Amino acid sequence: MLASNLRVVDMGTEFQVDLLDEQHIRVSVFDGQVDVQSRVRMPLYFWHFDTSDAAHLIVGEAVTKVVGIVGQGAMRFDNTPRSFIQINEGTGEKIGTGGMAFSSGVSIEAMFISQWTGSQGDYDELFRKEDGVHRILLSFQNDGDVGDYDFPEVTPGPCLSFGCHLEQHGYSELDMPLDGRQGRPTVEDLTDGRPHHVVATYDSFSGKKSIYIDGRLCFQHQFPVGRLMLSGGPSPAVIGNMWNRREAFHGVIDEVALYDFALTPEEIAAHHQSVLQGNSYFGINSHHLTARHWESVTLIPAGSNRVFNKLTGLPKNDVVR
Repeated sequence: MLASNLRVVDMGTEFQVDLLDEQHIRVSVFDGQVDVQSRVRMPLYFWHFDTSDAAHLIVGEAVTKVVGIVGQGAMRFDNTPRSFIQINEGTGEKIGTGGMAFSSGVSIEAMFISQWTGSQGDYDELFRKEDGVHRILLSFQNDGDVGDYDFPEVTPGPCLSFGCHLEQHGYSELDMPLDGRQGRPTVEDLTDGRPHHVVATYDSFSGKKSIYIDGRLCFQHQFPVGRLMLSGGPSPAVIGNMWNRREAFHGVIDEVALYDFALTPEEIAAHHQSVLQGNSYFGINSHHLTARHWESVTLIPAGSNRVFNKLTGLPKNDVVR
C-alpha cells in the first residue's frame, strides 16, 4: 500500500514507486503491468437502526427503539446492565484476526444524545471491542486515572476516551478532558439534550490519533509515523455498554459507523453537515453500502508511468467532478 487511500497491485511485473512530494507519487512500470487502486471510502460496518438486523445483533431487554436522530430509527439505552447491543460479526479466532482487526487505521463514528452524569466512577460506553490490551473503545469516563492508560497524560476528570493498541507502544487512551479549554467541549455541552456527532480516528500514515466533535477537531496526539495498530480477536463488539455489561450508556445512539481507515477532516466536516440536514453521512439513500474496499483507478503498462495524488487516489491530471 502506498498511502491510506492508494495501493499498487503487483500483477507479476517489475515496477518502481517514487515519492515526489508530500502529496504525489510516481509509479513507473518496467515489465508487465500494475493495477493502481483507490480506496472505497465507506465503512466496513454501519448500524443505522432504521431496520431490523436480528441476524447480527443481540439487543438487550432495556434497549428501546426510538425515532432516529437521522432516519427512521435509533436506540435508547437506560444506563442498566440489560442496556446493550452485542454485535455478532467481525470476530476472529485470535488477536489480529476477524473483520474488526485493524492495522493501518480506524475510525469510529456515531450520533448521540447523552445523559451522562460525568460523576466520579461513571462510565458510558459508545463502542467497545474488548480483546484485553488490544481492545478498541470510545467512551465517556471519569475514573481518576485507573490503569494509567492516558497518553498523553491529562489531569484526571471527566473525559471522552479513545483507546487502541499500537505496536511498540502498547494500549493507551487518548483522553480528551471535558473542561471547555482550548476549544474542547464541557460535560454540559455534550449533555444538553441535543444530538452530537463524534468521530475518533487513528491513522498510521500520519501517526495522528484524533477526536472530533460536531465536525471539528477537538483533541489530538502525534505518534511516530508508520506505527501500526494491533486489534481484532474473539471478543464481540458492543454498542452502548461494555462486554460484561457494567458501563451502560444513558441516552440515545444512532448512525454508528466503523471504518478500517482514518476519515479526513474534510470528510468528517461533510458528514456533520449531512446529518444537520437530516441525511445519513453518505447521502439520503445510502444505507445499502458497497462490499468493495478498493476499486481500480488505472492499469499502467510496461514502459510508462503515472503520477498520483496519494490523498485522493486520483491520477494527477484527473479532476474530481
